Amino acid sequence: MNKDELVVEVSNLTNNDDIDRVIEALKIARDKVNSLTRLSFRVGEEVTFAHNNSRVSGKIKKINRKNILVEVESGMVWTIWPSLLEKVT
Repeated sequence: MNKDELVVEVSNLTNNDDIDRVIEALKIARDKVNSLTRLSFRVGEEVTFAHNNSRVSGKIKKINRKNILVEVESGMVWTIWPSLLEKVT
C-alpha cells in the first residue's frame, strides 16, 4: 500500500477506536523519526532552524530525550524538535 492509498483508507475510518489506534501509531512513528534524527546531532554543533520566515543560527547546548536545546547569539535558549534542525556545513 502506498502513502496515497493509506491516506484514503484512514480518511474512510468511521470508528473512533480505529481512529485512536491510527493516531497512536502515528505518534509512535513520529517519536521514532525524532529519536533517529536526534542521534545525528552532537553538543556544540552549529545548527539552524526556521522562525517567522527567517533562519536562526545557534549551537546545540543540550540534547534531551525528545528535543534539543539550541543557544542563539543573543544567549537565548530555544527548545527545538530534532526534525526541525539543520546542520550548518
